[in-house]
Amino acid sequence: MVNDFFLRKLKSLKDIPNHAIFVTMDVSSLYTNIDHDEGAEACFRKPEMRKNKTIPSSFLLNLIQTVLKSNIFRFQNKLYRQIKGTAMGTPMAPNYANLFMDCFETDLLHDFYVIHGYKPMTWLRYIDDVFFIWTNGEDSLKLFLDFAQNYSTHKKMKSKIKFEIHQSNETVNFLDVTIIFQDKKLKTTIYSKPTNAHLYLNVKSCHPEHIIKNLCSETPDFMQQANKYLEFFINRGYDSKRLKQQVKEVLMLNRNELLEANVNKNDSKKDPQTIFVTTWHPKLKNIYKIFKENQHIIQNNDYLKNIFPSIPIAAFRRKKSVANYVVRSDILSSHTKVSTGTKPCNKCKKICNMINQDETLSNITNARSMKIVAGGDCHTKNVIYAARCKIHGSLYIGHTGEALKDRVNKHRYDANKRPQNNELATHVSQHNHDFDKDIDFCILKKDITNEKERILYEDKFICQLGTIQPTGLNIDIGSYGHEMYEITQVIQK
Repeated sequence: MVNDFFLRKLKSLKDIPNHAIFVTMDVSSLYTNIDHDEGAEACFRKPEMRKNKTIPSSFLLNLIQTVLKSNIFRFQNKLYRQIKGTAMGTPMAPNYANLFMDCFETDLLHDFYVIHGYKPMTWLRYIDDVFFIWTNGEDSLKLFLDFAQNYSTHKKMKSKIKFEIHQSNETVNFLDVTIIFQDKKLKTTIYSKPTNAHLYLNVKSCHPEHIIKNLCSETPDFMQQANKYLEFFINRGYDSKRLKQQVKEVLMLNRNELLEANVNKNDSKKDPQTIFVTTWHPKLKNIYKIFKENQHIIQNNDYLKNIFPSIPIAAFRRKKSVANYVVRSDILSSHTKVSTGTKPCNKCKKICNMINQDETLSNITNARSMKIVAGGDCHTKNVIYAARCKIHGSLYIGHTGEALKDRVNKHRYDANKRPQNNELATHVSQHNHDFDKDIDFCILKKDITNEKERILYEDKFICQLGTIQPTGLNIDIGSYGHEMYEITQVIQK
């Protein structure tokens, strides 16, 4: 959605020549086209320009690379890792794409100006959508658009950036605004795509009340659009009298003052307020009033008044919808999750006595823990398992395609005959433990038939429980999980 900055910028443009051409460009499939290395370079290049580098740019880069390399998904019972682009659902994707496009457009405009001597009168971008005004003639515009379309190829970039382009001397659509050139100035009105069904939240939905922003620069146009949108909201169950009253109230407001008020609000030097975050419920609509009426209690406490110097503001999480309960992200996951630990099979007595049946596994050296929900018994195959030293509390994470009982027997043999063969056997030998009495086992994940997938899950649990020496018995993890482990350690600290 268009923000106030864009509307203020359009309003500030004066004396636009009659031969001006208005152009919009939309990057085709930006999120899936950004090469990991080129995107990471952009995310390092821009933060390096900061004055305050309390958080090093290299650390931010490390976090970004971890997210990029961690997009793993299933398709037709096979495991895949995304090696180009980023998932659109990840919270960091918009900022990542924005930084990449910032570097891309900076280089594009600079190189074209150096080579051809032209640049746009105005250039505005919202992530992958660009609006600009060209005043250098149609021939030079065609030259620029060809230059932009082939820029990534010319620079031999792995990110293939292509644009969908629209241009006009009179009117163009940009995001949710139609921009009209009239009398050497720009006017705006609301734009919605033909496919927009206007299925706004039903009035009975459990959500906070929202405010509709005025995107229309002219009063007659505002009234026309307001009447149209009144019908959309009435169709969703909203009260027509209340809607019309709100339109009247908005009509009384000065649009220019509202835009300037947002400038002052955004430029505030005040310390940010404390944010109270909770899940939305209709009974919480007066929560700010409650905070305000009881702020004196906090102010009278010498300790709390320093933590909460001003009245907190409320931010609400969305309540779960029906879709959250009926739609699963992994089509292979079970419909129901039953919390259950590993059970003995009651057939192989020696191994059954070594089964850890607890429903929680804890690493006492770093206070990390996790619930055991996989189930399974001594005969379960294709598992990620945890071995625990009951004397020292040390954990070892491993995986096997064999039955758990067969892997335990091999660990026993290694402890007695080949103590250097793996970390668990070394620990048992060095401390003269009784393998059958001092070691127990449980299953963390089962039914993972693909060995590569088992290795990834093994890395995940090593990171989650922090079992790399000296806080566990594992010596190392795969290259995929190594960076994740280091970042996990930093976050825990």
